Formats: sequence, structure tokens, C-alpha cells
Amino acid sequence: MNTLEVWMDSNLLEGLQRVGTLHHEHGHIRFDYAREWFDHLCHFNIDPDLSLD
Repeated sequence: MNTLEVWMDSNLLEGLQRVGTLHHEHGHIRFDYAREWFDHLCHFNIDPDLSLD
């Protein structure tokens, strides 16, 4: 499995913030939001197909 941490640096977030992890395994791609992403007051889904559930 290949994984990639996703970070965002934005004025909305007051600096660098970890958003989650992108996973690729056997031709399938999955994204998991980081718990700390939900702790931020301005958290949002980064893509309409990536719900916060």
C-alpha cells in the first residue's frame, strides 16, 4: 500500500494543517480525514465526493 499525507497551508487555517491521508492499494484509492482536521473550526470537505462522515 502507498500512502501520502495531505496538508493544507491557507490563510483560512492560520497556517499549515494536516487534512488526512490518501491511500492507494490494489488499484483502489481511499482518503481518510485526520482527526485533528475535525478539531479545527474552519474544517470543510476538500472535495464534494469526500464527505466528512
